[in-house]
Amino acid sequence: VNKYRPDEIYNLAAQSHVRVSFDIPENTVDGIAMGTLRILNAAKEIVPECRFYQASSSEMYGDNPNYPFNEESRLMPASPYACAKVFAHNLVRNYRMSYNQYACSGILFNHESPRRGETFVTRKITMAAARIKLGLQDTHSVKEFLDAVFDQAGLGNADKYVEIDERLFRPQEVPYLLGDASRAKEKLGWEPEVTFEGLAKMMFEADLEYFKRQI
Repeated sequence: VNKYRPDEIYNLAAQSHVRVSFDIPENTVDGIAMGTLRILNAAKEIVPECRFYQASSSEMYGDNPNYPFNEESRLMPASPYACAKVFAHNLVRNYRMSYNQYACSGILFNHESPRRGETFVTRKITMAAARIKLGLQDTHSVKEFLDAVFDQAGLGNADKYVEIDERLFRPQEVPYLLGDASRAKEKLGWEPEVTFEGLAKMMFEADLEYFKRQI
């Protein structure tokens, strides 16, 4: 911050795999909570006019049963990752109110694309379907996305290939992650550009091309 004197800072840094956060909670919390604090404090001291954006997470809503969630919904985090994100989210508000910093948070739900990490279930599905299509494996694993991807692959009923690996379950699960994006639509004019089926097609075709190059 001292070297580059940024006009804007976007804090996307995190150990962002919820299940892994149960295995390495201290590392997860230090990066998310203390990392955000360090950046906010550096901006306050060195570039007080800098605009700061915090990537908050839908996981902060945790096991709150009152979905769909919006900016006013109660935060009930259900993992070390989510707890750390709540700390950082509140910290941004605290610095904004205390020091008049331009500090804001965007509450982000799942982001999917062909660049999604291979540890996430959507990418596991598209990779598995692509490998099955090419005769490279037989498979494992989540329902609507699973069906959409296997439909794109022309494989028929996904149940023929699915197995559940209980090692991937979290100690505390989040039952629903359904967001209400009406404020983003109203204030920012935002509208989704990719359909659910289009996303499945995009991700499956990217992995299919990847594995074709490996043969």
